[in-house]
Amino acid sequence: MVKEGKKDSIPLVIRNRSGGIIDLEFTSKKGYGKSLETGKLWHINRETGRLLPYEPAPDNTPAGREYVMDSVQDKGRWIEAVIVTGGTLEESAVTPSGSFKTSGRIKTDILGKLTGIIKKRKMLMPEGSYTGYLFKEGIGKIKKKLGEETIELLISSDRNNTVYEAADLLYHFLVFLEAESIDINEILKELESRMDK
Repeated sequence: MVKEGKKDSIPLVIRNRSGGIIDLEFTSKKGYGKSLETGKLWHINRETGRLLPYEPAPDNTPAGREYVMDSVQDKGRWIEAVIVTGGTLEESAVTPSGSFKTSGRIKTDILGKLTGIIKKRKMLMPEGSYTGYLFKEGIGKIKKKLGEETIELLISSDRNNTVYEAADLLYHFLVFLEAESIDINEILKELESRMDK
């Protein structure tokens, strides 16, 4: 990690999807670039002065560090990020402990909603969107990220991190499918056809 100087610091305003400010930090131009590239928010650690991945305080997100960066934008005099807590794009589906209320059923509707968001981001390419950034970079970048996320999942050392990395992998897999114009239902249909074999 590179130690950032105070003169390089840029205020980082972190909001929830409703627009409320949930945290104030500092980042740098390099941190902004890394946030766009990785899809994870980077900030300057107050104690060490180093550029590190942001981890929300436990009272700002039900599942500690589990969050999705919805967008990050350079506002000129500050950087603004929007994060969604609980590791999902649907806050309402998350319990206070950060787990899903599944009642024993898999919440495939979340895949549908996420796929819809990915399609919209591909079409609109909004500024500051990590998904839009991936599509702008092209299929080579998307495949590279899919490979990186696969490795991160395979080397995961504990259960919570495995869940986190699996979510990253699934998201990047859905982006890959959209880039290849493959509908998720084609994959689900193929899996269904194998169930009786």
